[in-house]
Amino acid sequence: MSGPLERLRHHVTGAIERGEGVAIVERPTAELALERFERDHGAAACAEGWCISDCGGDVYQLQRLDDVRDIPRSTGEPLPPQLADDGKAWRIVLEGQQPHHIAARGFLAEHARQEYDAIVKFCSGRQS
Repeated sequence: MSGPLERLRHHVTGAIERGEGVAIVERPTAELALERFERDHGAAACAEGWCISDCGGDVYQLQRLDDVRDIPRSTGEPLPPQLADDGKAWRIVLEGQQPHHIAARGFLAEHARQEYDAIVKFCSGRQS
């Protein structure tokens, strides 16, 4: 094994011989990023009454939780606020400085640029 190509062949062949020759199924980057967001920040977002929804076809939207009474919670845990509309959720995320706000803005800017731009436009044209 002298060069990098030979080393790569050796490792790939060895992996196949060990039964590791299973095709890697790629998942969209946005899907993985949304899973990461939900794992790391989903509870904080839910506690404020909003979420990022996968609407299918690589479309992601920042939305209010439609009916907070449907949110699973522990006994004695308070209900999240019922936001009046998506605009309130947008404002919370755009103006917020907590890690989940920053992460949501980052996700939207990278994976849902039209949604992000619409949120910025909406929030800059309206007062609270």
